[in-house]
Amino acid sequence: MLKKTGFSRRSTFALVALIVALSAFAATAYGLWQLRVARIDRQLESAAMIVRALEDHLTQNFNVIDRTLANIADQPISNERLSSLLRQAPYLRSVVVLGPGDVVSASSNPDNIGARLLRHDFLPQAEVPLEVLRVGRLRLGRDFHSAREIGPSSVAQSISFIPVERDVQLSDARWVTAAAAVNSDYFLNFYGNHIAAAEGKVQLLRYDGVLLLGSDERDRPGSDADSRSIRARLQQSEAGRFEQNLSEGRAVFTAYRASRVYPFVLVVHLDKAHGLAAWRGAAVNTLLTVSAVLLAALALASVYFIRFERSARARELAEESLRTLSLAVQQSPVSIVITDPDAVIQYVNPKFESITGYSASEVIGKNPKVLSSGEKSSVEYRDMWQAITAGQIWKGEFHNRRKDGSLFWEMASISPVFDVHGALQHFVAVKEDITARKLADEKIRELNRDFVSFLENTSDFVYFKDRNGCFRFCSQTLADITHHASWRDMIGKHDLEVFPPETAQIYYQEELPVFETGQPILGKTDPYFDAAGNHGWVSTSKWPLFDDDGRVTGLFGISRDVTERMQAMESLQLAASVFTHAREGIMITNAAGEIIDVNEAFTRITSYSKEDVLGRNPRLLNSGRQEKAFYEALWRELIEYGYWYGEVWNRRKSGEVYAVMQTISAVRDGGGQVRHYLALFSDITPMKEHERQLEQIAHFDALTQLPNRVLLADRLHQAMNQTRRRDLRLAVAYLDLDGFKAINDTYGHDAGDQLLITLSARMKAALREGDTLARLGGDEFVAVLLDLADISASLPMLARLLAAAAQPVHVGAHVLQVSASLGVTFFPQMEEVDPDQMLRQADQAMYQAKLAGKNRYYVFDADHDRSLRGYHESLEGIRLAMQQHEFELFYQPKVNMRTGRVVGAEGSAVAGGLPAGHRGASAGGRVGRVGNRRRPGSDGRLARRRTRHSSQRQPQRQAVAANRFRCSPARTAGGAAGGAGERSGT
Repeated sequence: MLKKTGFSRRSTFALVALIVALSAFAATAYGLWQLRVARIDRQLESAAMIVRALEDHLTQNFNVIDRTLANIADQPISNERLSSLLRQAPYLRSVVVLGPGDVVSASSNPDNIGARLLRHDFLPQAEVPLEVLRVGRLRLGRDFHSAREIGPSSVAQSISFIPVERDVQLSDARWVTAAAAVNSDYFLNFYGNHIAAAEGKVQLLRYDGVLLLGSDERDRPGSDADSRSIRARLQQSEAGRFEQNLSEGRAVFTAYRASRVYPFVLVVHLDKAHGLAAWRGAAVNTLLTVSAVLLAALALASVYFIRFERSARARELAEESLRTLSLAVQQSPVSIVITDPDAVIQYVNPKFESITGYSASEVIGKNPKVLSSGEKSSVEYRDMWQAITAGQIWKGEFHNRRKDGSLFWEMASISPVFDVHGALQHFVAVKEDITARKLADEKIRELNRDFVSFLENTSDFVYFKDRNGCFRFCSQTLADITHHASWRDMIGKHDLEVFPPETAQIYYQEELPVFETGQPILGKTDPYFDAAGNHGWVSTSKWPLFDDDGRVTGLFGISRDVTERMQAMESLQLAASVFTHAREGIMITNAAGEIIDVNEAFTRITSYSKEDVLGRNPRLLNSGRQEKAFYEALWRELIEYGYWYGEVWNRRKSGEVYAVMQTISAVRDGGGQVRHYLALFSDITPMKEHERQLEQIAHFDALTQLPNRVLLADRLHQAMNQTRRRDLRLAVAYLDLDGFKAINDTYGHDAGDQLLITLSARMKAALREGDTLARLGGDEFVAVLLDLADISASLPMLARLLAAAAQPVHVGAHVLQVSASLGVTFFPQMEEVDPDQMLRQADQAMYQAKLAGKNRYYVFDADHDRSLRGYHESLEGIRLAMQQHEFELFYQPKVNMRTGRVVGAEGSAVAGGLPAGHRGASAGGRVGRVGNRRRPGSDGRLARRRTRHSSQRQPQRQAVAANRFRCSPARTAGGAAGGAGERSGT
């Protein structure tokens, strides 16, 4: 432009001599054209300044609206709360909160409750909650309850509002949508105050080009007729200026600017005719003047032109310089702050705003200390002030605070600016944000501290070596085993200088491939010797270190002491060998009781393979022989003491039951928690079978498998104790087979044994479940009958025993038959008796049954037995007294009571050793009748028995026994026995 201007000027002056008039008109026309161009530039610049101011105003207002909507999350949502928010934004008509279906659930204007907001046309579009302000199309109406969309026939200047909304997350993590009705009249009035209708108009567009507001009454909100060119330019720049003709044919100067935050584009149209009206008037006057005084004022015009040209050139140069400087400052990558001599801020560039968070309007007029964090001392500020006021440039660092409270670092250079007279005019501060660099430096220092701490405290052998195999760094642990006080003492040393030669040679050979091919070493086990010379093992991994060109420059290695692990591995191998080859079954479970391993002996003993039991519970071996209480006691002992030892009956896979002697131990970890249970067991089934056989031999008859005399004595003793507790009776029946000897003699002992076996089974079947039948030997048996209410309750069972013994038995081709004689006694008795006495009583009763004809039973009479014992004791006493001459003779006179005369005398012999009741023998030595007994005979009659003299020859045992028992013969060989007799004494 400047070159064209110079060329035109030179051409004009070259042609002045030829055509003065043409030159004058040309000069005048050129001057007028330059004025027009300048005027156009000024109009475009004016439009740009206006649109920048209006865009700042719009962004600030909508920033307040955005914060107002975001603040609904601070307190519970209510109509009153929403009404209070309106005080922060007077250009809002209402604030609402949307519920389900986008229906207003709360509002500062109660009339809005229930109104529905259509949200599909808001910008920016979003399918999920979005915490940004979104703008909808202009709505006709005063508020949401009366809102309707803009249509083709809608009146442009009707009452309207701009709906905006944003999604807000509440404290309970729920999302709600807040919306507001923005008063469009507020902005139209504001725009009308800046631009008169004749000068131009202001339009507010959404970013998609839809017209929201227009200060011209002819504008149609909702249309995009005049925004197509602006939308195209927005693709290249967010702000711009140009000339255009509107759709109605109006020529305008247009400047546009997109909002920095919100989806708005603000457009200013200055009327071109109005803007150039002054220029046209001046042009007409100039032409008239030039025409009138062209010839007279040619020289004056020339001078004027030259002066004008210089002025224009200087102005253009100044404007160009100012624009260049302005762009440089505006686009500077560092903050620039300009203050007056009193350090009051006059200008800040956009970089300052982006770094500090303060807008220019918030800091202009304030001291830069508004950024102070308080960490810089007053002495440092004083030294800085003294330097810059002395005309020096000060450089240093600031630790300042942003608007949001966060701290940041700045590297600043502050320079004083003087005018041509040397007077201080401004201070210019150029500041660079070095927060990232400071953090990086601190991170590096922290990493260095951590790395040194790691080297000094790690238990592993960590080391870095250079290309020559010399140590660059290493851990203190490695320094300790190589007799170095500090790991720093090992820097620069080779393996040969710190390790024994044979060990260093191993390390050297294994590191060669790392240096030559870059192949890492992973998990290699190497030997080492500690400071005391003790041998150990380490697990080593080594990796190559590369430079930027991919060459190996060193290596990094980590070696971990695995001596204990190697020793533990040997122990584990030994344990595994024992586990595999042990003759005892071994079962391991986890803490939940699930089987995780078994050995071969387990499979041999249980018949279950390892695959059968893995993951299952040991209860699959349960035989069912032991009750639940047994296993509960086992677990209590295992939990309390950590082990259990005892016998357990289990079941093999085949169903066979077997016994084991088992030890269960709890295996705990270092924290005392149970991790596993270990069970070792041995099969003791043969031992238990042998014990059972020994017990069978000791307590049971080998032929009939009935209890023998030893087991009978134990059961009889228990039965007598049980009878006392229950207050019942029991009976002991002594049974002897009649005619068994003849069968043995006739058919042989084998036939006799078969007879005994068969009759034993029959007699046992004739008894109840709780009763006992025992064989004493030969053909003698004893039955113990329990829980009898009285004596008569035993009689049916006695009859069944006799009937069972009398049934015929087939042995080969022979039919054998015997009967039984049975003696019975009962418990309890008047006197205390023991089991042996009970058996003797039953034996005596059986003997009498045989004397009475066999195949019958006799009941032992305990009262009669006591009386007979007393009688025989008296006889024995008289006999002894006579032998020892202990009798004394006493005479008693016999007196006639009528006459008083002694007519004779009676003599009595009294022995001092006899019982008092038996001292009645006559003087002649004959024992008097002691007493009479009556008993029912076999024919049912009462018989009298007199005590016989001891010289009688009838055997005394038979005589006594005959008077002590009574008999009941069997009815038939196979039938029930006869009725019970009565006691012989009264």
